[in-house]
Amino acid sequence: MANRVRHRHIPIPGIRVQLTLLYTAVFAVLLLLFGFILYTALQTSLSTGIDTTLQLRAQQIAAGISSDGDAISIQDVTGELPGLTGQNSPSNTNVSNGPSPVNQTKNTNTASQQNMQSDVNIGILIRVLDTQAHISYVSPAFHALVVPAVSITGPLHGIAWQGTVLAHNGQTVRLYSMALKEKDATFGVLQVGESLAQLDATLHSIVIALLIIDPFVLLLSALGSYWLATRAFRPILHLTRTAREIKAGDLHRRVPLPQTRDEVYDLAQTLNEMIGRLDVAFTQQRRFVADASHELRTPVTVIRSMTDIALENELSVEEYLETLRDVNAETERLGQLISDLLVLARADEGQLPLDHEPVRLDLLAVDVAATMERLAVERGLTVQVQTTEPVTVIGDTARLIQMMMGLMDNALAYTNAPGT
Repeated sequence: MANRVRHRHIPIPGIRVQLTLLYTAVFAVLLLLFGFILYTALQTSLSTGIDTTLQLRAQQIAAGISSDGDAISIQDVTGELPGLTGQNSPSNTNVSNGPSPVNQTKNTNTASQQNMQSDVNIGILIRVLDTQAHISYVSPAFHALVVPAVSITGPLHGIAWQGTVLAHNGQTVRLYSMALKEKDATFGVLQVGESLAQLDATLHSIVIALLIIDPFVLLLSALGSYWLATRAFRPILHLTRTAREIKAGDLHRRVPLPQTRDEVYDLAQTLNEMIGRLDVAFTQQRRFVADASHELRTPVTVIRSMTDIALENELSVEEYLETLRDVNAETERLGQLISDLLVLARADEGQLPLDHEPVRLDLLAVDVAATMERLAVERGLTVQVQTTEPVTVIGDTARLIQMMMGLMDNALAYTNAPGT
């Protein structure tokens, strides 16, 4: 047996849910854009602040550095260089034949202190070099940096250098290099650095905060969007309930128009116009039924009157034939009348085709009077046609006969016997 593929119809959510999802998606995009702009602006601002701080610090330290031609001397004018040691200064060395507990303790403390001093996050990062790239002074933590050669050659050629370098442990450090000058003569290079760990930690905290806050903001935006959509569709729901209460026999009612002229107002006005057109259509339908009953009653009554007379009285063959001819003529007119009623239905719709030809109105009046005379006799009435001269009009013969038959029927119905 062939497998039948069943098409599963995925239910489409309502407009309120669609609007809520759309607004939430827009809020999500805006939040992502806001977070990206905030992160970028904050990173740029912090990086610019670090660069400015490094430049100011380098200028302050450079104010205490001088050269006597053969050697570079440095003076701590900022009070920020407690760990600064001379690269060429002698160091005290303790010599002993064997380790002692005191020496072991001193060695342990010294090693721990050196590890702390080599951490780029602790203390100041500074290095002073002469024009031959020989180190004159350096802070302990500066040894952990991998410094490119351009950071030295650039300042020696009169171009200050600023960039990001890496430490041996992978941490990033912002480094600024400037030339040391005295009387417009370059005698060395000063390099000052600062760890970017605090900047990275700040940016990381901002990202974590955004990741925590954004879901709550999206949830609140979704709830707010659904509430706003429900509030916005409340007038439409009211219009829907009112429209459902309006039935075919109660088309004079209209849906209420809101006070504000907005899209809901246009919708309510459109519904009222549609209900008005339906009211006109039902009125035309009732009028058509009434017209059909009125038009059909007269020929049926005439035929019945003819047959009743023929059945009640003994007539000659010629009189029977005359009666049958009259019945046949009335049935033909009845069939034409049914066709005319269909035309009348089109007339109510504004689609009635009319003939425009010369018609002898006086002759039509005589023919209609002759047709209705038997009904008049039965009701004790006399039909008279008074014509003084021929009357010709431009019109539709069938419609004019229909009009005269209606007038005659009304005359027979509302004239008291005996009468004319």
